[in-house]
Amino acid sequence: MRDKIKPGVYAILSAVALCISGRFSVIIGGWAKLAAELSGEKEQAFVIVILLMILYRKSWSIYISGRKWITHILAVCFSCCMLIGKSFSQTGNIKFIFGDIKQFCIAVIVFFGFYILFDVAITLLYVYINEKSEEKEKSIKIKWIEEHYFAFSFLCMLLCWSPYILCYLPGSVPHDGYWQLNMAFGINPLTNHHPWVITFIYGVVMRIGRYISDNFGIFMIVAIFTVIEILCYASVCNSLKKWGASKKVYIGTLVFFSVVPAFGGYAQAVIKDNIFTALLALFFIIYIDICIQHGKNIEIKKMVILFLVGMMVCLSRNNGVYIVIPSMVCLILYVQKERSRYVILLICLMVCYQGLEGYVAPQLGVEKGSVKEVLSIPFQQTARYIKEYPEEVTLKEKKAINDILSYDGIKENYNPEISDFVKNTFREGSEDKLDEYFKVWFEMFLKTSNGIYRSYIK
Repeated sequence: MRDKIKPGVYAILSAVALCISGRFSVIIGGWAKLAAELSGEKEQAFVIVILLMILYRKSWSIYISGRKWITHILAVCFSCCMLIGKSFSQTGNIKFIFGDIKQFCIAVIVFFGFYILFDVAITLLYVYINEKSEEKEKSIKIKWIEEHYFAFSFLCMLLCWSPYILCYLPGSVPHDGYWQLNMAFGINPLTNHHPWVITFIYGVVMRIGRYISDNFGIFMIVAIFTVIEILCYASVCNSLKKWGASKKVYIGTLVFFSVVPAFGGYAQAVIKDNIFTALLALFFIIYIDICIQHGKNIEIKKMVILFLVGMMVCLSRNNGVYIVIPSMVCLILYVQKERSRYVILLICLMVCYQGLEGYVAPQLGVEKGSVKEVLSIPFQQTARYIKEYPEEVTLKEKKAINDILSYDGIKENYNPEISDFVKNTFREGSEDKLDEYFKVWFEMFLKTSNGIYRSYIK
């Protein structure tokens, strides 16, 4: 009897989660708040309840027998993301969750509704894929694919990315790529605002291509970097297969890289993020491979490859070094054999990177990038505080902020999704005043935290 009632109750909870607006209601009373959230969605909610009830009833026994701890974890993660997303999309903050105790109860109901929906969906998908993979195991294997999975992965991605490249021939040039090309040709001052190594490579390739035409130069950049990116991702797919991952994992990874539009869509653009992402994936594939064999003697060749790819990650995006160096420190702590070699590897990596950035770059006329690039998050937080609590900003705080940023400028131009409008008001040469700014930033953090806590316990 209980198993017959559960699908119906869970269907109602999932429908509430799907139909609720995400607004923060100020109406007194928990049920009144919930009703206000669902106002205007009654017909839609009714249809969704019926559909979910049919789905849950028909698949309940499969769900109960097929669910696993990993499906629960994924469902929790997706539910948290949906809850936070609803709140920010409607209110720009987390008041939908933590507005007050009644609002928190509504958020818990919504979370549970999403959790059931995702847990059922992921479990059914998992059971379906598992059954299909078992059927495929019984079928005849395609020898060429099994033996040449790297080449197969490369060809699949090239085929799937080709429509984007053909549609946008010779390739699109976003603002960042256009800026780098201008720096490479001396139109803009050469700085490390964008990684100077990538800028130099763009310049060399573009100069060669311009012997035919400007468009051909752009196409050459796109073609060369696309091939490098596909090689990196094909290495990821091939490594998963070599490690003994199940077919659904390494084939699923290939499908992911091939069909998710972010990869093919970005491939046709002259922008540094493409190559950075691909090199980072390759770096961690080599890194994980070493971790898997941490009890064995690692070949010098593999360590050299790790060093070279790590250097390319650092040089393809300015924040790459903050990923590579801590990762190498963790690797030194983890490995059991030849630890001294990894220490030497880390030292060489740091010396080479610092040598290129600190000595070679200035010799080539590359100026340092602005400090504002690493301060996007605190600048955004300051701008949001000014926008939402202008009456609480003291004259002292205003002065400390205005010494670093244009106070009036960030108040007018703040965009919660893009930091450029705020950080572009940074006053160059004001780095010595950052200490005072961060004192104010921390004071605002404390005031905001106390305000959220007080509103929650009321």
